Amino acid sequence: MEPIDGTTGGASWPGLASGGAGADFSTLRMPRLLVILTAAFLGLRILLTVAAPSEAVTGGGAIPWIDAREFRPVMNRGRKLVVYEFRADWSEPCKRMDETTFASKQVVQVLNSQFVTVRVTDRQKEDGKNTPAVSDLEKRFHVSLLPTLVITRPDGGEVSTLVGSTSALSTYHFLTRAVRSGSR
Repeated sequence: MEPIDGTTGGASWPGLASGGAGADFSTLRMPRLLVILTAAFLGLRILLTVAAPSEAVTGGGAIPWIDAREFRPVMNRGRKLVVYEFRADWSEPCKRMDETTFASKQVVQVLNSQFVTVRVTDRQKEDGKNTPAVSDLEKRFHVSLLPTLVITRPDGGEVSTLVGSTSALSTYHFLTRAVRSGSR
């Protein structure tokens, strides 16, 4: 049987004359070309997504954490509330907070606008002991589980504490409640 269009190699591309430059563009070659082009575009899309920073992080900017060993209350010139994030590098819940909660645009925005952010990294497991600054802060705020967020007024008085890995929404509500109660 011959194809309806009179060619012997399969259907030709619509609009191209038989025997012309594109006449051998068969229906078998068309799907292969589409699959190859689709795969190439998909690969490019994945590459660009992985290589580009996520919108959640870039939307609000990065959190300017101050290392606890370097923080002094005198540095709080704006008289903002202070949030201490007690964490450990080996802790999966702490890593999860970094990847999700602290990547949320809303959490980043409220932290950057309303707080001085201090990161207290526990090194007990890795080094066998903590620096005196870290040990003093953990004792002062009775921190025994990681992660823990502690919010203080500019004068150092404790406002609120949140223990454990929490969602971005829960953390956002915790932070905004602390702003309301800490400003009294």
